[in-house]
Amino acid sequence: MYGNVGLSTPRGSGTNGYVVRNLSYIKTRKDNVQYESLDEIKAKSSSYLNRKPNKDILKHEKKRQVEIKCIDLRQQLEEAGQTEEEIEERVNAFRNALLSAVDAVKDDKNIQEHQVHQLTQAKAVENEKMMKALGIRPNNYVEGASFDRELQAQKKIERAAQREKEMEERQKRKAEHEQEIREQEKRLKRKAEREQEIREQEKREHEKRLKRKAEREQEIREQERRYKKKSRSKD
Repeated sequence: MYGNVGLSTPRGSGTNGYVVRNLSYIKTRKDNVQYESLDEIKAKSSSYLNRKPNKDILKHEKKRQVEIKCIDLRQQLEEAGQTEEEIEERVNAFRNALLSAVDAVKDDKNIQEHQVHQLTQAKAVENEKMMKALGIRPNNYVEGASFDRELQAQKKIERAAQREKEMEERQKRKAEHEQEIREQEKRLKRKAEREQEIREQEKREHEKRLKRKAEREQEIREQERRYKKKSRSKD
């Protein structure tokens, strides 16, 4: 017996007299806990990683750092005993110089853990550099696509079809280029034939002119001979 619970004596009970746990009892769960699915976890993680930094908060933080430096400068100038006009002039010039250079300075190493937007901006810049180094285009990038076998198989088929299409286009352009070369050779051949015909025609005409000239000279000589013969007969 324990805590006034149990048998006063185990004699005749078939037990040892101790209160034991009922192993056949199944404890029901009071609160049905709904765990997140893998897709929901991926969606949350991707939304966190792809979250864009708030530009207004970043701008405010930069201006805040500038104003802190301006306050430190003002305190130093006041301790140095300068007048209020000189202090205002130097502080304004210092503020303008810092504001003009604040966008050019990027120091990601000094970002603290609580600066969420600065960390997000630095992570976005790092991801952009990595994507550029790996040759990944942001407009075609889908997170987790490398582990999707169906998508990769579809992309492989599309790349093979694209290569086949490009090869067909190259062969088509090559055939068109060869056809142009053959047409050009035909044109050159016809041009050479026409030039040959023109040269032969000019040669024939030249020979005809020479022949007519020789005939005219022969006629002139014959006329001169007859004239001489006639003049001798008169004498």
